[in-house]
Amino acid sequence: MTPSVAFVTSEALPDLYSDDLAAVSALATLGIRAVPAVWSDRRVRWEEFDLVVLRSPWDWYENAHAFEAFLLDLERRDVKVENRRAVRFLEKSFLRDAENEGARMVPTEWIEPGDMRTLADIVEERGWSRAVFKPARSANAHRTELFDAKDAAAHEAAFRSILEGGRAMVQPFFPEVQHPGEWALLFFDGQFSHALRKVPKRGDFRVQSDHGGTVYFEPNPPESLIHQATKALEAVDETLLYARVDGVVRDGLLYVMELELVEPELFLRAHPDAPMRFATAIAKRLRP
Repeated sequence: MTPSVAFVTSEALPDLYSDDLAAVSALATLGIRAVPAVWSDRRVRWEEFDLVVLRSPWDWYENAHAFEAFLLDLERRDVKVENRRAVRFLEKSFLRDAENEGARMVPTEWIEPGDMRTLADIVEERGWSRAVFKPARSANAHRTELFDAKDAAAHEAAFRSILEGGRAMVQPFFPEVQHPGEWALLFFDGQFSHALRKVPKRGDFRVQSDHGGTVYFEPNPPESLIHQATKALEAVDETLLYARVDGVVRDGLLYVMELELVEPELFLRAHPDAPMRFATAIAKRLRP
């Protein structure tokens, strides 16, 4: 019987994001059928799949509680999902645990709801002249703002609105994001696959393509960078089907900004072998 895999997607991408179609084709050559399945579609019978892979449910943060309930329901029904324990990674506070385990992270001030310190207070305490704040549950730079310390008061209302719904993060701004750009290193089943650099449009700091960012594929990333990204992933206590390490390099050191472990874009088009590497990692998960 042909194994079947559900690629979880969103209503906006019912036929999958174009990049993931390369993985569908690669899986087909391995005798595995992969099909799109919208996470919010109540008609989907998830138990009928041999494996459910989170791919492009990129609207989840707009209805985070419903998406979390969806993942917990799959867990209760013993549906096999990758990445496993994705619920744990929905909130970025798991990055604090990774830092405690030795990952080199961009410095972060974690702000709890009810904390009455202002943005001005926080950046003064930290000595940051420019900083970024965002929700601890977000994606695609949603509600992320860059500000100068002297202008912190103008951003206070937006900051407070985030805290009304949950934890927030404040980080110093690393100008390396704008030049030479933010690195992204992709791993499948714990093994490095490929790398790229993301650069925001002129005058912006958001590297995502939705905000005008540009992707530059890097065929030969430094071995030291791969090693540092690997060590950062080792701070997460399991081998994941897929992972993307995002960060900036300063003085040869990788400062991790994100460990994307729920539904990262995998940039399979970055390397001719990437689709099959991903497909092979999935096939391993299907073995008894």
